Amino acid sequence: MSQSNNSEISLGDNVTQPSLGYPNDWPLSAVEKAHIQQIVALHEGNKSAAARDLGVARKTLERKYKEWESEDLSHES
Repeated sequence: MSQSNNSEISLGDNVTQPSLGYPNDWPLSAVEKAHIQQIVALHEGNKSAAARDLGVARKTLERKYKEWESEDLSHES
């Protein structure tokens, strides 16, 4: 890694891109599920607060959780 002579970072400096948080090979549905679960956990299970942060209706979160539950049950069979 090279050091610059001042405290400013220029385009020539070796800067790594921050992690985007989810593996590139995950399907969109898995990223969506993980993100929603992370936000709900951040709000200690409060789905109303999580829905506000996500910009969706609480009913949308309930529908997502029901879809995931039915998917999990179908995979167990």
